[in-house]
Amino acid sequence: MNNMHELPLEDFLHALPVVTLYSANDEHYTLKLVNAEAARMLGYDVQGFLNNQQYTAASVVHPDDLDFLERMDEELAKSGGKLVARYRLIDAKGREVPVMDVSRAHMRDGKCIGFFSVLTDLRAIPALQGPTGRLDGV
Repeated sequence: MNNMHELPLEDFLHALPVVTLYSANDEHYTLKLVNAEAARMLGYDVQGFLNNQQYTAASVVHPDDLDFLERMDEELAKSGGKLVARYRLIDAKGREVPVMDVSRAHMRDGKCIGFFSVLTDLRAIPALQGPTGRLDGV
């Protein structure tokens, strides 16, 4: 296949080995779009996350990392820029999943209305694992 136009965008997004998502900048960071990799990474039916049908995005963030992530999202919403951070999620079996999050604010008329994010599962990449925190200069 030489022409990217032959590959439907949805197929491309669901085939990526990273979680791609779009969340609203609201109280629960309501997920509006998430690819199939989230189910493989966390063991949940991702449909349950869309529009907070069964779960909220915050419900799978490690409790010790939730305040950090909320501070980072507030900073991202104010700056309108991008964020690279490392933190932990909890999968459906209760296990920690270290992730690297690369997010960009979705701005409209000077206001952040959501976040475009890519999450990489760091369990298979020990060299990138480390404490929760912002990764500057990446």
